[in-house]
Amino acid sequence: TTDENGKFEVDVQNLVAPYMLKTTTANNIDLFSLALSEGTANIHPLTDLVSRNFFAGESGNIETEFNNDTSLTVIPTNVNISAISTAIENLFSASYQDYAVPNGFDCLKSDFDANQLAFDSLLDQLQINYESNNFTVNLADQSTNISTNIVVNLNINVDLTQADTEKPTTPLSIN
Repeated sequence: TTDENGKFEVDVQNLVAPYMLKTTTANNIDLFSLALSEGTANIHPLTDLVSRNFFAGESGNIETEFNNDTSLTVIPTNVNISAISTAIENLFSASYQDYAVPNGFDCLKSDFDANQLAFDSLLDQLQINYESNNFTVNLADQSTNISTNIVVNLNINVDLTQADTEKPTTPLSIN
């Protein structure tokens, strides 16, 4: 259970890392996260994307892995989780600046409060939708509330750490 600031504690004394975390939102949406060691671990739409992308990229399924009563069939490492997390954070670099997210902020493990400021404000405006094996990322501007699709119908198992070499298309309309 989270407190009024969005904080929670888990006793991992008798557990072995890495840890899979899951929460279900008030809208009945499951969000996942991975913690590779003890300490601060966040659960929000970006950690969910990192976690889902890791397991899908390894031909796995995050729900199956989470519900596995034994051990994980694919073990996340600091190298691959950090690479995916960095790729996603790079995707949001301009938004991080717009929302005054501190330099060096790590979406997986940096401490923040649920106070509608900085990173929490970005999360309030962020929407990630999953349909079949694809995901769409939408972010609303905090001052105008105009929504922008950042990613549209990208396969969840795509290697987000690889450079994007596809040229952008010309927009057909403005919504």
